[in-house]
Amino acid sequence: MSSFEQCNQLFRYNNDKYEETVLPDNYIIADSSCPVNWLNVYGFGYADSVHEIIAANHMDEFLKILFQEDDRKNKIIDMDDSFHLTINVLLFEGGEFLHDNIRLFYKDNVVWTIQEKPGDHFEQVREYIRENKGIIRRRNADYLIFKLLEAILDGYEEAYDSFHATVSKFDNIHKLKPNPEFVIEIEQLKQKLLIIKNSLMSLREMLAHLNNWEFEHFGAHYFGLLKERSQLLIEEIDMNLQFQESNLNLIFNLQSHRLNEIMNTLTVFSVIFIPLTFLTGLYGMNFTNMPELGWPYGYFILLGIMFVITIISLIIIKRKKWF
Repeated sequence: MSSFEQCNQLFRYNNDKYEETVLPDNYIIADSSCPVNWLNVYGFGYADSVHEIIAANHMDEFLKILFQEDDRKNKIIDMDDSFHLTINVLLFEGGEFLHDNIRLFYKDNVVWTIQEKPGDHFEQVREYIRENKGIIRRRNADYLIFKLLEAILDGYEEAYDSFHATVSKFDNIHKLKPNPEFVIEIEQLKQKLLIIKNSLMSLREMLAHLNNWEFEHFGAHYFGLLKERSQLLIEEIDMNLQFQESNLNLIFNLQSHRLNEIMNTLTVFSVIFIPLTFLTGLYGMNFTNMPELGWPYGYFILLGIMFVITIISLIIIKRKKWF
């Protein structure tokens, strides 16, 4: 068995039966007895086999260029009786977002997907086909595409939930002692939220385009549901972004408040000790003709004056509510 045979999987099914095999040697995907034929391939490194599939199934030659492109942005290419999707998928592993790429081609009763990495996004769809769950085997290829895109959107939601679970400490930031490191962490968090939001917005535009599709035997109304789900997730991310912005404002306000408290304390000490410092400096000049230096009780009188000044300063501070 060649390496290409090991990395491809062909489903042919209807309401009564399904067949799960590999692509035959003649590279023909469609079987006239089956309303849906789905070929899934892992890896982009099979250019020769891809060309053979395109030729054997009389597909648009432009697909050869599309499948070889390294552009990973979400996009949809309309052809006469078919379309090609390039879908960017986000995974959250090890505290970072990882990008995966999926190519999807549709024509008549044929759906062809190529996944960049071995990690599978469509296992649940396979289980629905194998066990005849739901209505997938009673519907045409348009419903299969809907379920595939739904699985991709599920992956976005799982990635977002996993990411959000790792940053739950920011939910109760008012109970923590903010420091400059928090500011950096929150800014990094906002950048990651923007990554998933931008990717989702691009996916939403693709779903909106599919929702307006006009192909014979192609139910475009399915994709409106996915568009609404993607919009809800984008709105949730926007709320999270606003929440993190509030966290930043809270940190700055707390730091400003603490700085004000420190300055207030220093000001109180200054009000008390500046007059006392003035008196000690005045009588520390040691001029010969300073009459107070000869007083027998001059030292105690000065201490009394300093004590009175301190008490008066404290009373004024208390009445002004400076402390």
